[in-house]
Amino acid sequence: MGFKLGLIAGAATGYVLGTRAGRERYVQIRDAFDTLMGSQTARHLEDGLRDAWDSAQQEWPGAATIGDVLGDR
Repeated sequence: MGFKLGLIAGAATGYVLGTRAGRERYVQIRDAFDTLMGSQTARHLEDGLRDAWDSAQQEWPGAATIGDVLGDR
């Protein structure tokens, strides 16, 4: 019984403390992500990945696509 009560109390404390700092931290992470995705480096990386994906599809045309794996045929 003591373990369960301690577990519930710990979870409740973590929830309360997490929600107090949660919104500010979420906004910080979102702003950093938006800055990163808007950078020239990220666009260059995205273009390179698209080129690599196109090349792989041409080289292995029988390979499964994500739609095949998920059943979106």
